[in-house]
This record gives sequence, C-alpha cells and structure tokens, in this order.
Amino acid sequence: GPSSQTAISWPNAGLHTLTVVAYDNDNEKSEIRTGVVNISNLAPSIEPLGSTQPIFEDNNLTFTAQVTDTASDIDTLEVCWDLDSLADSNGDGLTDNDCDLSGLEMTASWPTSGIRWITATVTDDDGASDSTSINVSVINSAPRAKITNSTDVMSLKEGDNVTLSGLTTTDTAFDKLTLLYTWDSDHLDSDLDGNNFGDVDYTGAEWLIDDLPAGTWTITLTVTDDDGEMSTTSIDIKVKAKPAEGILESVSDAVGGIGTLVIGVLGVVVVGLAAFLLLTRNSGSKPDKYSDFDLPTSTVSQFSDPITTPTADSGFGLYQAESIQPDPYAAYNPTPQPEQTSIPVAQPAPSQTLGPPLPATGLPEGWTMEQWQYYGEQYLATQTSSQVQPQPTITDTTTQSATSSQDNVWDDLDL
Repeated sequence: GPSSQTAISWPNAGLHTLTVVAYDNDNEKSEIRTGVVNISNLAPSIEPLGSTQPIFEDNNLTFTAQVTDTASDIDTLEVCWDLDSLADSNGDGLTDNDCDLSGLEMTASWPTSGIRWITATVTDDDGASDSTSINVSVINSAPRAKITNSTDVMSLKEGDNVTLSGLTTTDTAFDKLTLLYTWDSDHLDSDLDGNNFGDVDYTGAEWLIDDLPAGTWTITLTVTDDDGEMSTTSIDIKVKAKPAEGILESVSDAVGGIGTLVIGVLGVVVVGLAAFLLLTRNSGSKPDKYSDFDLPTSTVSQFSDPITTPTADSGFGLYQAESIQPDPYAAYNPTPQPEQTSIPVAQPAPSQTLGPPLPATGLPEGWTMEQWQYYGEQYLATQTSSQVQPQPTITDTTTQSATSSQDNVWDDLDL
C-alpha cells in the first residue's frame, strides 16, 4: 500500500541503523532510505528494605532484594550488599557501595552491639544502578550467670574444699570469650572494710575455696560482658563443724579407713600376744635364787673319797701312779681369768646399795651387782670357810714301803 508500519525493539541501548526500501509488483524497488535510532537504557530499580530492624548479637538477619528491569536486562542484574558503611573496601571513595555480599538474598550477623547501615545496590549490564538502605540495630545479649559444683555443697565439713564453676554461664559466643567472673563469699572480707558482702574475693571462671569454716555461707557470682551488662546468681553452702578427733579419727584422716582397720586388727593381735606371753611366764617354774653360785648338788661328803697309796705288792720298785683327786672347793674359787688392761674411766659415785663391800679383786667372774647385793654374804662366807677349813693329813708311806720291800729282796739274794 501507499504506507507501511511495523513495531521493532532492541535489547541493547545505543545507536541502531534503520533501513527502508519499497518494492512494486514488478519487483522494482525504490531508493534505499536509512535512519538512525538511539536506544536508551532503562535503569533497574530496587524496592525499599523497610524501616529500622532490631536484632540481638550473633543472631542471623536475612534480607531479600526486590528488583525490576527490562526483560533483556533482568537476568544480568547484579545485586551487592554493603554491610559496613564506615569502610570503603573497593577503594572508589564511597563507603556505601561496596560489594561485601552479592545476590538477591543476604544473611548476616554481628558479634557486637551498635547501629549498622546496610545498603543494597542493583546494577544492570549498562552500569545503571539503583540502591536502598536500612538501619540494623544490633542489641547486646546480657549474660546469664550460673554456678555449678562437682561436690555436694550440703554435706561439707569444716576444713573441706569446694570448687565452684561459672563456665555454664550463657551468653553469645563472642561475648562469652570476654566475660568477667567475680566471686564473693560472706565468710571472707577481702577489702577489710568490716563488711563481708559486696567484696571481690576471687576473679576467674572457677574458684577453689579451701579450708572452709563451719557455718552457712552465701556465695555470689557476678558475670559482666564487654558492654558492661551484668548477671548475678548465688548459692548457699552449709559447712558442718568437725567433731573432736580421737586417736582413731586422727589415724583415719592420715591413712584412710582401710589403713585404720588394718592397724586396729594388728593392735588387737599384739595385745593378745603380750597377754599370752605374760601368763606363760608367770606360770613357769621359778628359778633357784642360789643357782648363780653354781654349787655342787651332790649329797656325798667331800671327805668320803678314800685316799689310796701304793704298796709294796704293786711290784718290784714300781709305784702305782697317785690318783689326783678333784679339789672340792674349786666351785667356790673359780680359776682367775687374765685381766684385760683398759684405760680407767672416771665412774660416777656409786649410789648407796645393799649388800657387803666388794672384795679387793672386784666382782667375782660372771657376777652382776644385783647378784652381789643378794648373794654376796653367802659368797664371802663360803670363801672364808674354804680358807680356814683344815685339810685332811695324807701320810705318804710309799717310800718307806718301797724301801722295806727292796731290803727284803736283797736279803733273799744273799741266800
């Protein structure tokens, strides 16, 4: 027809050339006419993220970007999230257009409290962009103090030890690394102000309290995080007074219950043996108090032994050997032993004792001073009697008898 109309579009922005030519029914064509079309880019858009968003420390927060653009650009759009408005990570001089995270959806958390300015920017393939921002209020999470113990705090005795722990206190992972633990017990006055309450008796996650005194005591744990928020909890412990210790209790504390049992059994055995030996000794025969003199017990008189002399009938001039009789008093006068020469040592003055004075030669051989006190008089009496008792007269007729016999022999030879 005399006129022609068509719709056309281009996916990319910029200058595009348009060419037009007309043909008739004889296939004749007209001159070619050209034109230039400038296609402008349509910038993308992003929906607002909303108003200020509160969140606790270490809790995750998720945002989703809603963007629009032309159909040809929608698949190539890039969305960037700037999580720190105080830093310029891409170095372009702007602090709110960094690409800390990318994608239509973003999830983040913050370990410390404060206000965070979050910016989302969408950019198409022509560099056109749109952005939106939101404030995130990061709220500190206060700690929750908890006390745990490994021993029964209701069965403590005076002098016992107890370990208390605050490690089960809850807080955010980041804050728990910097928690400050302070302990106060009303049996201590660390600041010496006369008041046992409100002191800092110990600092640390675990507290070993040793040598507990008797009584009921309140122990308080205060936990403080990096934002100065605190949490306090308390427990009561009851410490019983230690009973008065006897011998068995002392031994039991030193060696334990089993050791005490063993020592008790051994003690009973020792006492039983001692009693048995004592009874056995008392029932035995008593020693003769004169046994230390070693006196002869024979009832035969010392003068009953005959005195023999050789006679002429024993042979021609041959004499029978004279028998040697034992000295009946040898038991009262033991053979003196050679004295050992020793350096005289000054002796303390003898105490007043009973018994006769010692002889010049000292104690008899083998005697003790106690024996001398009891039996010294008998000993001296026997010594005196042995010295003055007359000895029997022994007449030696051997020579005379032998001479007479010899004369008779010579007379016979004369015949």
